[in-house]
Amino acid sequence: MTRTEFVRRFVLMEIADDYENLEHIRTTVARDGSRCGMTISDTEIFRALADLIEAGLAKAYRLSGTAPAEVIPGVPRPREIEDVHTYFWATSDGGDLVVSDREWWPFDDIGELREDWLPPVD
Repeated sequence: MTRTEFVRRFVLMEIADDYENLEHIRTTVARDGSRCGMTISDTEIFRALADLIEAGLAKAYRLSGTAPAEVIPGVPRPREIEDVHTYFWATSDGGDLVVSDREWWPFDDIGELREDWLPPVD
């Protein structure tokens, strides 16, 4: 697995069960990456979100406290990605991928780095 695919999978795992905004995704992906000895940049996270949306594995939404969730068509513009009202959620295809392939996941059942885990290749 390449680093790009690994980051994509980290991001997809984070948005698989609920709407998540960019700040939450950044924080969690950076924390989990760090636990694997990796520094994951915002640029990599933005690219992963765009790739997931383009592949039909995720969608972007505009959420507010007063209106129903609104799908943002396609990949949001960079400024829109960072908007506090923009959230991301895996599509059913994205969710299916998450549950179908967990071999790449670097952590064991108690959250420790697996002894047999190898970092992604570039």
